Order: sequence, then C-alpha cells, then structure tokens
Amino acid sequence: MASDLIPEGIRLAVRDAMGGNGPYSVREIENKFRAFGFRPSAPYDPSQGGGVRRATVSEHQEGIRWNSLEACERYLGLVAEVLEDLSEGAETKKDLLRGSLFLAESPRRQHLRVRADERSSPE
Repeated sequence: MASDLIPEGIRLAVRDAMGGNGPYSVREIENKFRAFGFRPSAPYDPSQGGGVRRATVSEHQEGIRWNSLEACERYLGLVAEVLEDLSEGAETKKDLLRGSLFLAESPRRQHLRVRADERSSPE
C-alpha cells in the first residue's frame, strides 16, 4: 500500500482553518468539497463532539484516498482556494495553514510535483 501523499498535519490545519472558528458555514464547507469532487464518508455524528463545521471537514477528508495522486491534486486545489478565501481577520489561521504547507515541502510533496509533471509531459 502506498503512503499518504498529503501529511496528516496539513489535513488537520485545513480542518482547523475551514471548521472551528473558520469563515465557512456547514453548507459552504460541503459545497467547497463537492466542487472539488469530494463526498463525505459518513453523516455527521453529534456524539463525536468538536463542532459541526470541523466534523463536516473531517467527514469529507476521511473519504479521500490520500495515496491517489489525482485525489491529492484536487485536494491541493481546495487548499489553494481556502487560502484565497481567508480574510485579513483570519490571518493567524492563514499563517497556520501556510506554515503547514511549507513544512510539507518534504520528499512526499516533491514526489507529488514530480508525478504531476511526469503525467503532463508527452512521452
């Protein structure tokens, strides 16, 4: 089984940026994930705690195949859109997400870029 291409730290930072005190409503979170082709893995369970928005992000992230280059490329598109959406008032969340993305400049992230470049180049 291939390892995850997107580290868990990035997924947690995205969950916190979108949910928690993030700028999105539950419907907006659902729409963002749907726009990038992601569906929730299970309906919201209030017994899990943590808030509906954070749980909504987690439910969508749980259904993503983190070892799929195509799914991870779509997810990174979602992350880029979230970064654009964060307002000046949410600068600390934006910085947290940017920091996690910077830390992800690891061999895994480089691998993702190389694989994407290989796929787009003619053979």
